[in-house]
Amino acid sequence: TLYNRVNELMDAYVFGVGLYDAEKGVIDFKLLVENGADVNALTNNNYSLLKLVQDRNYKNIAGLLEQNGAKEKV
Repeated sequence: TLYNRVNELMDAYVFGVGLYDAEKGVIDFKLLVENGADVNALTNNNYSLLKLVQDRNYKNIAGLLEQNGAKEKV
């Protein structure tokens, strides 16, 4: 699977595929969350997905995660 291939290259526990919204100019991860992704998943280094996107200033993704119950540190 795509996940397995990516995981061979890097920590892919919080890997997800987003869709680019050209009108808004953002990558949308709604389908990932709607399909039951664990919004509080931690990487192998114990970073939450929310912390990773906040550190990279991805405000739209952070907002989506927070709306769905994500916490910075679980």
